[in-house]
Amino acid sequence: MTLLDLKLGQSAKVKEVKSEIETLCRELQELGFTPGTEVSLISKGLFGNPLAFKVRGTVFALRKHEAEAIQI
Repeated sequence: MTLLDLKLGQSAKVKEVKSEIETLCRELQELGFTPGTEVSLISKGLFGNPLAFKVRGTVFALRKHEAEAIQI
């Protein structure tokens, strides 16, 4: 499962950040999407893009391809 599978209001813990784009993985981890961190989906854009996630008290907007790189 990835963050794309969460429904509004749901939370899950990050298992791993995995993508063929190494810089994307590093950037997501620097934002706080690290293994064991709880993430909540709090909002979706009009057509499902972007997605707003709350991580460690901060809200981040991610595009679908970014959310898909975060395994839960």
